[in-house]
Amino acid sequence: MANAALKTTDAAAIIRFPKKLSSEQEEVELHDIAEACAFLQRIIWQTRTKHGKLAAKAGLCPTTVSNIAYGETRLPRLSTVIALLRALGFKILARAIR
Repeated sequence: MANAALKTTDAAAIIRFPKKLSSEQEEVELHDIAEACAFLQRIIWQTRTKHGKLAAKAGLCPTTVSNIAYGETRLPRLSTVIALLRALGFKILARAIR
C-alpha cells in the first residue's frame, strides 16, 4: 500500500536517496519519478557502470538500464528506479507528506 502511494507525483516528493558517490552531499531529495529518472541517468554515467552488470545486480533487463541511461525511457516504474538505485549502493527513505 505504501508503494502505491509513492507512485503519485506528490508522494514521490519525500523520497530521499543518501548519496555515497561524493562527500559533498549525503542526501538527494527527489520530487517525482521524472526527476528520479534524470538523477539515476546522471549516476549511471558518473559511475561508468556497465549496463549489463548493473542490470544483473538490479534483476532487470540490460535494455531497460540502457534505455534509462540514454534517456529513451523518461518515466520508468518506481520499482525499476528503486531497484537500480539499490544496485548502485543507495539507501532509499520515505517520509509522510504533511
